Amino acid sequence: MTNALATGRRSLRIYPRQAEYMSSGHGSRLAAWRYQARARTSAQLALSVEAFQVEVALLQALLLGHRARLHDDIKDLGAATGTLHVFAVSGFHVGLIAGLMIVALGAFGVSRVHWVIFLAPLLIAYTVLTGARPSAVRACIMAIIYFLGPAVGRRPDVPSAFAAAAIIILAWDPYQLMDVGFIYSFVVVVGLVSLYLLFFGYIDGLWMRDSMRPDPSAMETTMISLRKYVIGLFAISCAAWLSSAPLTALFFGRLTPIAILGNIVIIPLTFLIVLCGCLSLVLGSCADVIAEIFNHACIIVIKRFIAGIKVISLVPLGRIEINKPPSGGVFLWYTLLGIGTAVAWNRRFEKE
Repeated sequence: MTNALATGRRSLRIYPRQAEYMSSGHGSRLAAWRYQARARTSAQLALSVEAFQVEVALLQALLLGHRARLHDDIKDLGAATGTLHVFAVSGFHVGLIAGLMIVALGAFGVSRVHWVIFLAPLLIAYTVLTGARPSAVRACIMAIIYFLGPAVGRRPDVPSAFAAAAIIILAWDPYQLMDVGFIYSFVVVVGLVSLYLLFFGYIDGLWMRDSMRPDPSAMETTMISLRKYVIGLFAISCAAWLSSAPLTALFFGRLTPIAILGNIVIIPLTFLIVLCGCLSLVLGSCADVIAEIFNHACIIVIKRFIAGIKVISLVPLGRIEINKPPSGGVFLWYTLLGIGTAVAWNRRFEKE
């Protein structure tokens, strides 16, 4: 018994114990480009650091969504610390890539009105390169809609981009509504939009500055900026956990409260890894020595990344296996969370 299979632009005949090459020039051109581009970028990220197999595999997973060689021990650590989401290309990665592109566009003096002209094709190419996973596709659509606002004379906002992306995706494939990834990503986005500013404002308000004090010194200004950065990470982590915890319990039968701490540690390190990886791919295309420099920088940060999640995984009760709750309990959680959020926002508006 044999089967004919087209992979990329090549055609194979598959036998029970072997495969026979038949011809080339067949199959999807887009798939062929993706396989070839991923192979080239994966090879470039491994230049002169091939000996660090665990770290290189993690780098390729974080930047390219190439998880085939990711070690099971690393996956287990990610699951134990609630940080497994960073190993799959998702909205978090698309957001990081978009942020880096915006910094580059700003450095070249490109107006915000014209950002989408450059961002849209680059984000689409990155999404296709990393496998066009549903979570990445959703984030790509949201980002393009958001940055399209200034180009058409509209003020961009996350809720509108979120709603438009949901409508487009469900119109294309209504069955996405039953997909766990779809539910997760959109519930977490709603939670972040609703809760982040509330948490940040409340925690930051605990440090009320005395209006009678003179202007802060350069050191004090630096410390204030650092404090706000840490508070922002904590607020994002709390909002994401409160939004996703019931779904994690419902679908996987576990709670990972340690994820609040884990994300605070892991998110900055992931940003550094993605930054160095992007510089390796972009600048390293000019000279291999540049790619090698940034690849070694990636390895240094990844070692800190792995050490960090190992320490976090040792925290007692960081991951709790539970019986899957009833759907009614999950609905009650979100109902109470929604009511509490609405009340908190009303009080904030009244004070203002």
